[in-house]
Formats: sequence, C-alpha cells, structure tokens
Amino acid sequence: MLTGSTGRILGRQEAVEALEECITRSGSAEQPAFLLFTGTGGSGKTALLNKLAAEIDQVVPYAHFDFGRVEKNAGLPEVLSALAFELGRRCPGYGRLRFHRLVVGLLAMSEDVDVSDPDKARRTMIDVLRRNRGYDKVWEFTRASAGDLAGLLGVPAPLRPTFGALASLGVDYVTSREAGSSFLLGEPYRWYGHQDREHTADPMRVLGALNRRAGNLDDRENREAVEGLLTEAFLADLRAAFSHGIRSKPGMYDCVVLLDNIDSELGERFRRHYLRAIGHKPRAVPLVAAATARQASERHANEHIRVVPLRELTPGETEELARPELPGGVDHRVAPLVHGLTGGHPGSTALMLEAAATWPSAVREGAGALLAQEDPRSAAEGKPGVLVEQRLREDLLRSVPDLPEAVPVDDALLATLAALAVARSADDAAWIISERLEGALLGAEALWRSCLWHEGATTGDRALLRWLLLRWSYRHGDDTVPRLRRELRDRCRTSGDTVGELYHALGVGDVAACVRGLAESLPHTGDARPWLDQLHAVTTVPRAADAHAPPSPHELQIELAGQVADAEPGHLPTVARVTVGMWIAGDPGTAVDRYYLHTWIANDLRELATRSARPVGLFEEADRHDALAQDWKS
Repeated sequence: MLTGSTGRILGRQEAVEALEECITRSGSAEQPAFLLFTGTGGSGKTALLNKLAAEIDQVVPYAHFDFGRVEKNAGLPEVLSALAFELGRRCPGYGRLRFHRLVVGLLAMSEDVDVSDPDKARRTMIDVLRRNRGYDKVWEFTRASAGDLAGLLGVPAPLRPTFGALASLGVDYVTSREAGSSFLLGEPYRWYGHQDREHTADPMRVLGALNRRAGNLDDRENREAVEGLLTEAFLADLRAAFSHGIRSKPGMYDCVVLLDNIDSELGERFRRHYLRAIGHKPRAVPLVAAATARQASERHANEHIRVVPLRELTPGETEELARPELPGGVDHRVAPLVHGLTGGHPGSTALMLEAAATWPSAVREGAGALLAQEDPRSAAEGKPGVLVEQRLREDLLRSVPDLPEAVPVDDALLATLAALAVARSADDAAWIISERLEGALLGAEALWRSCLWHEGATTGDRALLRWLLLRWSYRHGDDTVPRLRRELRDRCRTSGDTVGELYHALGVGDVAACVRGLAESLPHTGDARPWLDQLHAVTTVPRAADAHAPPSPHELQIELAGQVADAEPGHLPTVARVTVGMWIAGDPGTAVDRYYLHTWIANDLRELATRSARPVGLFEEADRHDALAQDWKS
C-alpha cells in the first residue's frame, strides 16, 4: 500500500474524490456510471481499489471483484451472481439488496424446460419458483450461482456445485412469509415481458428463449443474448431497490462495484453489456462501477465513462512515502535518489524504498548499489538470491503490452528489447525493428506496441525499464547497443536530425563531438531557451555503467569533460562541463553526492549567460540547479 505517514494513499486523492463525487449524485442521469482508473502495471491500481473498499465498507453496499483472477471457463452469469452476492450483504441504512429479476433468469437457465410445449413449460417454471422460497437460502443461491468465482470474494467454499444444479439448492428472493405463486410470478417475472420498455411480450416466452440459449453458451449469439438480458435484470433489480423507502431519499449514496483488471476478455464483456444496458434506460442506475485497466482505448470513448489516469508520484510524495518506510539513520537523500530512478512509478518506488530500508549502507553509493542487493520481497517469498535489479526488471517486463506469457524472460528476450531501447525516436525504432530485429523472438507488432524507444512511452516505469535493459546489455559485454548507436548516429546525420546525431554520439561516448555540436548551436543573439531544450534532449541519453567510477559525481564530470581540452578557445570547455554535468545528473545510477555537481553546472550556466544577448533562460536554468544542489546537500 502506497500510504504516507498521514495514512492517506499517496498520489490518488483525485481518484478518491472522483468516486465520492459520483456516488453522492444518486438519481442524476448525468452522472458517469463508469469510472475507469488507468495506469501501467505497478501504478497502484489494485492498491487504490483496496483503499476504496476500506473507505466505503459499511457505508454503502459494494462488491469488489478481480477479473484478472477469473478462470477462462467462467462466464458473465457467474460474475453477476458474485456481484449480487456481495451487494446483498447487509449494510447499515440500506439493509440487504435483493436481486429478484436476476434470480428468476438464473433459475430459468438452470431448469430443464420443454419449450416446445408452452403450457408444460409454464407449469414447470411455476413449480420451480414455488419450490424456491426461504430468504435465508438466498446466500446459498447467489454463492452457488457464482460457482468458483465465490472464492474470489472471500466467501467460504462449502457450496460450489455445477451451474446446472443450482435450482436444486432452493432459493427465494422474498421472505418466507410471502405467498409463493402470487409474488414469485409477480413483478420480477413480469419484468421479462416489458424489461422497463414500452413494448411487452409474454414473460414465459422470453424465459423459454433464455433457457434454450443457455443450453449452448459457446455460441457467440446465444452468449451475447443471455449476458445482455441478465445484465439488464441485474440493473433493474438495483433500480427497483432504490425506487422507494429510505434508499430513495435525498442524500443516500449509490452502491459501488470495484472491478480490477476489467481490460480482460470477460471484463470487457461486462463493460460492454453494462454500458449498453444503462444506455437503454432514461433513469439513472443507482450504481457506480469503478474499474481499473492498463490504458483507455477507443472502446472507452463513451459519455457514461470517466477516465481517471493514475499519475506518478511527485518528489514530495516519494519523500512522504519514505518517512514511515525507512529506519532512522538512512541517508535523507534516498527520496530524490529513488524518484530519479523510478520517475515516481508507484510499484518500483515502493520496492526501492524497501530495499533502502533493508540495505541502508548502500544508499550513499547510489541506485546501482541498491540494485545489486538481495531483494527483500523475494527472500520473504522463499526465493533467496534474487537481486533487486532482477526483481525490478522482471516486474516491469510483465507490464509491457503484448509480451506473450509463453515467451521466457531469458537473455534472448532481454537482448531483443535492449536493442529496441537504443532508439530515440519512432523513426529510429522503425529502422531497428525492420532492419536489425527481423525474425526476432517477438514479432514486429509486439515490439512496436512495447513503446520501448526513448520518445515512445514516457512514463516512469517504461523509462526505468529502458535504462535497466541497456544496463543489462552493457554489463553482459554485448556490443549490440554501441553498434546500433553508431549506425543511428550516421542515419541521423544523413537525415539532418541534429538532436538525434548528438544524442547517439554522447550515448556511444564521443563527448567531444557532442560538445562541439552543442557549442556551435549556442546562440549569441537569439533566445537561449531553444538551445537549452536541445541540451536537455541530448543529455537524456542513458549512460553506460562505469567499470571503475570516480569517487564522486563531480570528479566524474571533470574526467569526462576533460576529453574536450581546456586549451580550446572560447566557451567550449564551459559547454563541455555543462553537457557532461547534466548527463551525469540525469543518470539514475549516479551516487547521492551531487551537491557540487549541480553547483558547478549552475556556475557554468551563468558564465554562458554572460555571452548571450537574451540570457534569461540560462539564468533560470542556473537557479534550478542551485535548488537541486540543496536537495542533494549532505
């Protein structure tokens, strides 16, 4: 749980407020019926739903369901039964919600009915409904209807029969004091004739068709019809439950279903039927679905859906998260160190802070030293010997879109992805995929969707994965990365992509060529801000890990900038120190002693400002590095 010292879940207040806003607008046809929280793997989606569940428990009726844990043979009838079971738990002020219409449909599906004889079918159905009474048995029915999915709700497992035997359990959706035939064949039964629309039909014919279609749910048309009708029945039960009594009074909250991993195949079917059903009705449904998915798609462009992207943690939130995680005496610079590595990706941030708490002496040496320690989580899981770097890399790989589960995470896969991570632009990536990765372990489409090039996915998790892949390649002595950089450098030069040319030149270690290119473009008369943009773009290239790093980042700056002779005329040495300094400062593997590094960058930027006709941008950048220097002061 990404919880700070105040107990709140960090970086997710917007999501909590979005749910509060929706559930307090009961009865409004304008409310978004579907909140979609999006974020990559490890972004805290599951933690958010767990937190929301804790917040609304015993406040509103709710259900919490994870589509990611559902077996492939499960269907939507079982899902609706599982949701009905949880929503039907007693809640103060709401009592127990009853799903009469859904139960009638499920009973009709479960019974062997001869639909060729309408009179016999009617007698059979009446007999089924009369047999199933006794409100105490509703829990047995809904639990049994959920089948194996009941286990995902934390429900005890004594009742897990096959779906076809549900009716034999006996169930009632009314109290035992009510007369059987008069109510059981009342509005819940009649609903199947009108379904809250103007047209009417014979309910028995509708239920007979439902029974017939339920006999072969492998057929897509049958499955669509059955799932659509049961979803409408489920929502009609909720409308009826909130149409009278205390639940209908102003100020009452809507009920909630929390749905994790709705971007699974079964989850998408639920979303489609749910949105289609609420679109058919003029009255709002007293239900808010709060779901999680890795990303929104065109399928989610709907007036009833509100997409809430889960942002990454800010530096301040990372520091707040670190306070309760770390014991006393740990270097206070661990928060900016971790944020610089993870970009605020919640899952990676939590893992690195756990590593820092376990290995506090490694913090001063930088993220590289922390990554080389044994992962505390793996050790607790009975998997000793797994390093933090390996655990982090494998966790991030699981969030890559379209990475087949059957593909092993081995050297061949890592080498393929590391080659793609060399690319800066989409043009770079397209060339690598078509010319250098043809016939690779992954297909071109999967590689393209991974967005592993620098300008592809810019989220913290993807930037960290790129860095880890390149780090793996360097440490394994693979010459693919430097070879690709040299080829891309030549291609960028030919195409006139100056930023790309200098980016790859610096990445391959040609500091002198990169510095000369930047020095030549430094304006003497115009605004310096475009040059700073170019400088930032070039120095974001990942740096190869040092075999024998100098004792401090500042000394490393002196060593690398020394590749451009101090005897060079003009401002070239100053540009060299600024360029190399920013490159080192932006490297996640740089140690925490960065105070003098940022101080010298600031001083050199002010020196360059004296040579510029419009130096404001340079002065502002110098001030930024002065502030960063204070963050890294010991």
